[in-house]
Amino acid sequence: MLKTLPQSDLEYKEILRTLWNLDIDNNELIGTYSLSKTGSAGFLSNCTSIGGRRLKYPEDKYPLSVMVPENVQEEMVVGERYRFKVQFAALQRRLKFHPYLLTILTDSLSLIGNKASVQTSIPPQVARDLSEVIQEIYKEKLDQNYPNNVIDIAEAVEALAIDIYSENKRFIYELIQNADDAATKFGSELVIETKAGFVILSHNGKPFDEKDLRGLCGIGRGTKRDDETKTGYKGIGFKSVFGQRDGLVFVKSKDLLFRFDKTYMQANGWNKRWGNQSVWERANSSKFKSPWQLIPILSESSNHFEVDEILNNENFTVKTAIKVENETELTKDINELFDDARFLLFLRKIHKVTFRHQSSSIIIKKESHAQKDKMFSLLKNENVISSWYLKTMNHPIPSNIRQGLRDDSKSPKKLQEMDRAELSFAFLLGNDLSSIQVLKKVDSCIFTYLPTTVKEFEFPFLVNANFLVDAGREKLHKDRIWNQWLFKVIGYELIKCCADFTSIEELKCDFVKGLVPAYFPNGNKLMEWFNDGLQVGFDKIKFIPNRNGDLALLSEIVIDKVNLIGHEVTNLDSISAFVNANSAGDFVVNDNILPPFTDFDKLINFGAKTFSDEDLKLFFQSDFFLSTHQIEQNFNLLMFLKELDRGSVNGEWNYIIRNNTYIFSDNDSLEKIPLVCFPLKVYKTDFGAEMTLIHSKVFELISRNPDVLAWLKSFDVKEPSEIAYLEKEIIGKFDTAINEENFIEVTEFILKMHLAKKLLKNHYDQLQDLPLKTNNKFCKAKDSFLHKDYNPTINFSEYLSGLNVLSEIYIGNYNANEWKSFLSLINVGDDIRLIENYHLSTLDINTKYLNDALVFAKTGHTYPHLINKTNPYGTAIPVFINYFTFFTKITHFSYSEIFWNRIVNIYSVSIVGSQAVTQNYGADRKQFVYKLNSVKISSLDSMGWGYYPNNRTYIPSYIFWQLKNVACIPTNQGNCRLADEVYTNSERIKSLGGKYLPIVQIEKELSKEWVQLIGLKSKLSLTEYLELLTSICHDTNKNNEVKYDNIERIGLIYNELIDIV
Repeated sequence: MLKTLPQSDLEYKEILRTLWNLDIDNNELIGTYSLSKTGSAGFLSNCTSIGGRRLKYPEDKYPLSVMVPENVQEEMVVGERYRFKVQFAALQRRLKFHPYLLTILTDSLSLIGNKASVQTSIPPQVARDLSEVIQEIYKEKLDQNYPNNVIDIAEAVEALAIDIYSENKRFIYELIQNADDAATKFGSELVIETKAGFVILSHNGKPFDEKDLRGLCGIGRGTKRDDETKTGYKGIGFKSVFGQRDGLVFVKSKDLLFRFDKTYMQANGWNKRWGNQSVWERANSSKFKSPWQLIPILSESSNHFEVDEILNNENFTVKTAIKVENETELTKDINELFDDARFLLFLRKIHKVTFRHQSSSIIIKKESHAQKDKMFSLLKNENVISSWYLKTMNHPIPSNIRQGLRDDSKSPKKLQEMDRAELSFAFLLGNDLSSIQVLKKVDSCIFTYLPTTVKEFEFPFLVNANFLVDAGREKLHKDRIWNQWLFKVIGYELIKCCADFTSIEELKCDFVKGLVPAYFPNGNKLMEWFNDGLQVGFDKIKFIPNRNGDLALLSEIVIDKVNLIGHEVTNLDSISAFVNANSAGDFVVNDNILPPFTDFDKLINFGAKTFSDEDLKLFFQSDFFLSTHQIEQNFNLLMFLKELDRGSVNGEWNYIIRNNTYIFSDNDSLEKIPLVCFPLKVYKTDFGAEMTLIHSKVFELISRNPDVLAWLKSFDVKEPSEIAYLEKEIIGKFDTAINEENFIEVTEFILKMHLAKKLLKNHYDQLQDLPLKTNNKFCKAKDSFLHKDYNPTINFSEYLSGLNVLSEIYIGNYNANEWKSFLSLINVGDDIRLIENYHLSTLDINTKYLNDALVFAKTGHTYPHLINKTNPYGTAIPVFINYFTFFTKITHFSYSEIFWNRIVNIYSVSIVGSQAVTQNYGADRKQFVYKLNSVKISSLDSMGWGYYPNNRTYIPSYIFWQLKNVACIPTNQGNCRLADEVYTNSERIKSLGGKYLPIVQIEKELSKEWVQLIGLKSKLSLTEYLELLTSICHDTNKNNEVKYDNIERIGLIYNELIDIV
């Protein structure tokens, strides 16, 4: 039994008709006669339509070849061209090869000749009257064997119309695009009018021919797919007009008027060959639908005088009138469309659109600017709405992308056959055409020659290309290689655009303003391809103007974020030397170190190297700067430092300025600002030393600037004086101020000020670090002890070895008591006493205490990251504690006993109680306060933090921390223990415990206040009584009996136990 094909011949014909846009039963083809390699078969190969369009079988990549029967081959000449009609080949051959296989109709064959013009061979029927074509199309659409076929087509077309008709603006856009594609010259005009419930579009484009008409009445058979100068390629754009509910559209091309009429076709679309319509609908439980959107109907009139008046206007060649559901709403939408007129930007030929409604009209235009290449303005009724810089690029399509398009069956044929892609950018300009304006996110959308609703990319400019979008122009296809590659091209061409801007006088300052702010995040394929394009552009395109006017790559520049160059405090050689010494990247030349410019931060986001605030801090402390800075630049430096100091929230710049040499002194060298004086008078000490003054050239400029003058005073810059010399030349320079030659003179200078009562408490506190001559070396005052010749209250050298004992050489011009009165105030050891505000550094203090203090201080602080052992420069942080002299030494039993006996004898304790305290930036705290005589001692001390020298935050008291964590309490057992392990020395405790309890070894019985402050035990628990009894019972005499002395003690213990029970 003979096999059959899966579809009917009628269906195969329809497929070929859709593919080729011609009817194989009626239309002729042209081909060149050739033989097979064996010579046994003949073909008409490289077949085309009469108009010259190349044809292929479905799913075949080779040009169409048609079989020639053997009985006519003898009369044909190889290489000659023939015109012919076709029919399907025999069924057996179609089953063997493919179901579309064609052969010629022998009686239709006629010779054209190899050199003859195809056009001269076109038969008269090619240019036949379009009214005949319309009638032919009408019959073709309904000439189906079964009504279901017609209904299926109708459903498909209706779904398509609904899909692409998302809003009123959309179908207007589609008609504008059609008009632009039909336009025959640049600067064409389009008129849109609303009348009598219709919207009518009129233009002077190319009138319809048969090919256009059949494209209009087909699906996906648009006539623009082979023309790269046309925007459309899907063949479905016109279908958007069928989204209106009334379903009535008139088209007039020259003198021909036809319509698409839903109502008419519903009434007249049934083919009588299918039987009775009512019977069929009842039998199939379905209402018949006609694909009215594909069926043109010849018309004489629209039956609306006002509409006919427009359709008959001979000033335009093509008019389209669509019956609309709501003329008022559509008018409002068109007015909105005309508000910004941006849809005109990327149209190829239409530059003017007029909208008329009732008695009003709006005219929008796109006009170029003379002498300003690529600059255009959009005008509404002659008023400029906006101005734009438009750039169009034709980018070659790489072979791998072309292959990817060919491999993608969804890609339109038009794209598959292109070798270059057109891409356009539009950058919004300022009113004076001299600046680029960043688009608001809400205004940024993708264009496919007309705007889409795609806004997710938020480009600061408009971009236009032949993107693959859904039917409604609402979504980009992110998985299509074409769109992905286009986005890569956008990234690359954007960098080229930035380079172009540098050569345009009006826009060169905004050369990166149109650049996106940063790379897109991963996760979106199109964004990732765009990022790749940007990266290629950055790697290959020089687009950044350097100091010499040449263009540089992104990787070649350094952006001086702090505008160091502009402050004129150093030279470029110093900066480039510093940058190159501190960078592992490419060598940077002077010309590529750039001051800040418009939107420079965008380039930083893309990896441009910078000279930042952090770099400036290092540079200003480096020899690259300090060795090259000149006196002539010094005032500029002071001005710059003032800005940095006042702009520094955390005080880091204040710290840097205090601790580095930034001001020229009168000896032509740089000095620390807090250590100089204004050169308003001369001061000389008794031993001939003078003060360091600001250089006269620098001070001359300072004196004219009250702001800088006031700022210097905030760093304690003052006039020369005795006190100023002490603060700046001695306290400010402890490391260098005192040596073997001058130590007596300098120290006597300070003693004289003490005796004259010129020193303040802060001076005495600072002088704790004064270097003094001792038996070992020069040591800080607070680490030294008075020699016996100074009549110390306690001669510590008798009890402790290895101490730094002050040299007696100081006694001479001043007696021992005068020296002692001064030295004791700067904490040279002469007695055991409480020292308030004892100044240590975080490098000098117990590590475990410091760790505990840092945890406490950070808790609840606004800036915990600024609370550390050292600052970022490695400098120790100051700690201020209440402290007993030699308190850290009392872990030795012999000294601990001396210490506590002395302290208890000279201080009485009273309890002040709990107090709430507040602090800037830190958490509110509670402290417990005692008084030792008149001096307060708190459970809180303080430490510095951050960079400002006066910053303080609370930490736990060192005294109370040591009492709790260090074994420093002497006991009757001959050792030192933790305070909470030791009992008070009350008579009751001593009677009960004897040598069996650790009782504090202090001669004077402690008051309850002293017991509370130290944290001693004052009573025993039941367990402790039982342990005490056990210890006593184990301490027996030679006869293994309880010692006589303990019998009474045991009785006392039992009495206590009875009271407890």
